[in-house]
Amino acid sequence: MKRFATFALTALSLVGLASCGNAKKTIHVGTMSQPGEPILKYIEKEYEDKTGYNLEIQLFTDFATPNNALAQGEIQANLFQHKPFLDTYNENNKTNLASAAIMYDCAYGGYSKKISKLSELPEGAKITIANDGSNMKRCLDILDAEGLIKVDYGTTATADLNPDTVNSYITENSKNLVISPIATNLIAASLDEKDVYIGIVNATFAINAGLGSSSNLVCQEQDPTHKNANILACKTEDLKEDWLTSLVEILTSKETDEFVTATFGSTITPYHG
Repeated sequence: MKRFATFALTALSLVGLASCGNAKKTIHVGTMSQPGEPILKYIEKEYEDKTGYNLEIQLFTDFATPNNALAQGEIQANLFQHKPFLDTYNENNKTNLASAAIMYDCAYGGYSKKISKLSELPEGAKITIANDGSNMKRCLDILDAEGLIKVDYGTTATADLNPDTVNSYITENSKNLVISPIATNLIAASLDEKDVYIGIVNATFAINAGLGSSSNLVCQEQDPTHKNANILACKTEDLKEDWLTSLVEILTSKETDEFVTATFGSTITPYHG
């Protein structure tokens, strides 16, 4: 009887292992609630029907953790960042994450709830910007392009830009503007503070905050070379995996591009390099 029970348990174990072997693989893709989640939800069924893989969307609320999750194998890809941000992450963390595809332009914009145009900006006004190196540079460059300040980074690499010494990169500031680097996900909310006249907000958080593409927009990033286009990132060793090549094919299709344009207008513009 004991031998029979042992045989039965072994047989059940083998059946269980066989079932696991036939289970569909789940591909975890990390993203933000805007614009990544709607885009991934749009292609989810097509991807699963065409590939046989399950697609699971994992949401993040900040820019600090999706690359950590990718590097640690908790997710297989992420969609939230531009290439300079990924390069900075790789340099700072000694990782080798890669860009699998260029997806869309996701412009920073200068928003205000106190003024309708830059000429109304008063002396000493406070402007909130991103506090990580690559995005802080984008924000400062917008202010420079608008003639509000002049910047010079010298020989400092983007990854080494320090928000604590932001004024050291500003060589001219005729209106004595107070440039305040804060966490990217807090900039939209800072517009409600009494002394904040402009917040340079990433499109992801601008959409979440209901700012849209034109509401309260007083200036916007110009990126004709698309150097800050958002990418689909993965581990380097996965670049030729079938689950990834299929994901890229569907995400960059004409139908997906049309969905992006219809959903986000000029805030998010499809671009694939």
